[in-house]
Amino acid sequence: MSEKYNKCIMTIENNEIPLMMYGDAYMISQMCRGRLKGKEWKASVFFAIWCACMLYISIKHYDLLSNPVPTGISIICLYMMTYYLFILPKRMKLKGEHIYKSSHMLNKTETVTVTREGYVIENKYETLIGYWTDILDCIETGNYYLMISEYSKRLIIISKKCLDDEQNERLAEFLKRTMASKYRKTKK
Repeated sequence: MSEKYNKCIMTIENNEIPLMMYGDAYMISQMCRGRLKGKEWKASVFFAIWCACMLYISIKHYDLLSNPVPTGISIICLYMMTYYLFILPKRMKLKGEHIYKSSHMLNKTETVTVTREGYVIENKYETLIGYWTDILDCIETGNYYLMISEYSKRLIIISKKCLDDEQNERLAEFLKRTMASKYRKTKK
């Protein structure tokens, strides 16, 4: 029974993760579970405050310079909207790229073995074993599959470049079945 459960679904050879892909995946993981979660909501709150300040200035027929408090609040709100929508995502992407550059293991070619109970990622120097029950989110993008683990800080990324069409379909179907509530597909 145990052998049947540990049956290998597929083995993916030459899984290479380039720097830009890891940076994008790190940014997406931060949108799901980190500092970027709810960035649109946060920016919309500052937009509403900015609109209220501008409405107050226009109703009172004030110049921007004649009433410094709403003008100052408006400037702060514009900065915060820019920060949440543009600056913070760029910072998270750069942080992911920095993690990739500083790690000696992430830029190695990997072999990924997918089984019914989990996955095994092996490269020349290390072996990472994980279970599907430890995965918080599974995201399929146009270029890769991203899995965010609850216990491991490392992102599990399977590049679609090393998969043929049949393997890609099989892996997508397996992940949809295995992690039905955690699986999402994005256009990015």
